[in-house]
Amino acid sequence: MQEEFRSLLSKFVDEKGFNRFQIDSYNDFITQRISKVLSEIGMIKPEVPNLGDIKLKLGDFKIGEPTIKEADGSVRNILP
Repeated sequence: MQEEFRSLLSKFVDEKGFNRFQIDSYNDFITQRISKVLSEIGMIKPEVPNLGDIKLKLGDFKIGEPTIKEADGSVRNILP
């Protein structure tokens, strides 16, 4: 059993690699799965005291480059 696992793991690393597996999983989540989750949820009704009946309808979304807002109000990109 252990030898079979090593063989399977070796084949996976040779063909896919650990980094490619993570990148492919992330890309699938961003391009396919987020929109499915938002469609299934549809609407959120948060309970916010003193604001009445609030409904948030989930729909199209955009994921942009990572940024940070500085104390002076300026916004800059952050990259690894």
